[in-house]
Amino acid sequence: MLSRITLLVAMGFTVLSLASRELSARCVLTSPDNGPLDASEEPHAFFLESERTSRLYREIIAADTLEVFNISGNVRFAGSVLKADHVVFTENSVLELLDTDAPFWAIVADTLTFRGNGIQIIRSADYSIEQSEAGSGGTNGLAYYGRNGNGDGRAGGSGGNGSPGARGNAKELPCLFVLAGRLEVIRVEEPVVLRLPGIDGGRGGNGGPGGDGGRGEDGANASGSPLCRREPRDGGAGGDAGDGGRAGDGGAGGRGGDVIFVGDLADGREFMSFTILNEGGAGGSPGLAGSPGKSGQGGDRGHRNGRPCFRSSSHGAAGASGKAGSQGQAGETGVRGTEQIVVIEDLSFLFSRTSR
Repeated sequence: MLSRITLLVAMGFTVLSLASRELSARCVLTSPDNGPLDASEEPHAFFLESERTSRLYREIIAADTLEVFNISGNVRFAGSVLKADHVVFTENSVLELLDTDAPFWAIVADTLTFRGNGIQIIRSADYSIEQSEAGSGGTNGLAYYGRNGNGDGRAGGSGGNGSPGARGNAKELPCLFVLAGRLEVIRVEEPVVLRLPGIDGGRGGNGGPGGDGGRGEDGANASGSPLCRREPRDGGAGGDAGDGGRAGDGGAGGRGGDVIFVGDLADGREFMSFTILNEGGAGGSPGLAGSPGKSGQGGDRGHRNGRPCFRSSSHGAAGASGKAGSQGQAGETGVRGTEQIVVIEDLSFLFSRTSR
């Protein structure tokens, strides 16, 4: 589903309409009526509302201010704060935000200009989450490869069960703040597209394989001559195979990017609209279920060795088969990001340092 914020400025007043009224508590505090938040009277208080906005303010103040930052063609921006007196988007330009580990993204401009159609702001599509760690394999059961000299063979040890795979990882996008003292729109007939889909959840780890059952010990042979003083003994049973580990669940899809527009939007004289594509990411797929171990082989029976014994011995039974691990579940789809407008009439205090 698309969400569109439309800014229509005419005759000195601003009309703001949000197709979706969801507001983000992750990035800023919301207004009492869930509408645009007017922070013009106390702009500094807005930046102190949360740890995130306080850090945003500090990093904006500390950032160097360029005179002009032109976005023409495809521009890849690896930082967190893009700050200039004048930020200009030209026709068919794309600003790609690369640092998905940033605390936030901020485009800060005294004047923000959109010139022409086909303009996009996107998050990097190169990011993906690695598969989570696989479960460890079960230990193999104790095995016997000799013969018991006095009695029945001992049973082989059971294989250990494989451990479950880890749940897939999840990652959230930084919030995007667009702070503009003045909005300038030139020959724009199409919405500016903000493409900030959530990051897909990571794949769950594979379940660990079950351990193999141990071999049973061979039974004792008959002894005594010429009589059968000790009957031949049975071989020991093989150890049971270990079960495979459960497949790890897929990671949850990340939340779509939250977008916060900050500034005095009443300075414009044009129709301006943004199409915001900030659906949540897809849930990750589960890992593979762990395979069972191998059943332990039964020990060999003891032999009469030509003695006149009455008892017949038996081979040891093979161990029981193990079971494959259970299947994991796909991760949940991430939720759509939110949008908010914060009105601050004067942002000059963000540009108080010497520009270069």
